[in-house]
Amino acid sequence: MKRFLFSLALIIVVMLAFLDHFTGYEISFSIFYLIPILMIAWFKRVRDAIIIASLSSIIWLGADITSGHHYSHVLIPIWNMFMRAIVFIIIVILSAKVKKDLELEKKLSRLDMLTGLNNTRSFMEQAAVEKIRSLRFKRPFTIAYIDIDNFKRLNDTFGHSKGDILLQDLGRVVKENIRTYDIAARLGGDEFVILFPETDKKQAQGIANKIKSGIEKILRKHLDSLTLSIGVVTVTNPVHSIDGMIKIADGLMYSVKNSSKNGIEYKTLD
Repeated sequence: MKRFLFSLALIIVVMLAFLDHFTGYEISFSIFYLIPILMIAWFKRVRDAIIIASLSSIIWLGADITSGHHYSHVLIPIWNMFMRAIVFIIIVILSAKVKKDLELEKKLSRLDMLTGLNNTRSFMEQAAVEKIRSLRFKRPFTIAYIDIDNFKRLNDTFGHSKGDILLQDLGRVVKENIRTYDIAARLGGDEFVILFPETDKKQAQGIANKIKSGIEKILRKHLDSLTLSIGVVTVTNPVHSIDGMIKIADGLMYSVKNSSKNGIEYKTLD
């Protein structure tokens, strides 16, 4: 596809050169040279766009000379060629920066800025896709809802900046302890959710215990009284809504929190 775009850009430049040649120097098609240049700058690498920009300037020079345009000095068209090339390259660089900024903004709009995990919107979108896939292939998946016990005590004792540091550490530990295809998100405050594709209850128990163990090591470094309450729901036939499954996992988490805290409660939905 990218090779095709480069070839298409070259063809457009050559066509414009022929138009410049046959219509003469009095009619300019200069702005249309930006079409192939911007196309390559947006969909391919900056280096390729600079190549097209340079070729456009050279071909434009050739069309200008062959169309019968006479200059008072032989170096004037060469100078004009370099000026056009510089303008084209500046446009390429600015276009590439705009593209990079847009991609970064798009990425950041799907992340929780504090922890680097997915935000709620991103999680729900990915979870909806996973639900469809699970229905199609008749595979189970698991959702875990995680909440830090006594997190308010940490904030009240050491301040919210200390709490933010803990949440950042927790996000890092979660990413280190889940699989590459698992989906983890911070829903807000100290509440997190993780979706484990193709994971039954037995597998979920092993993964949840691993995550709990990893997070607790971090929690104890901040405050000894910090623990985790986790609700885990495994769905073998995902006909329930994602919101509904999260609420069930949330309810299991609160069941742990309202009893002894520092535990995991499991449930399977057929």
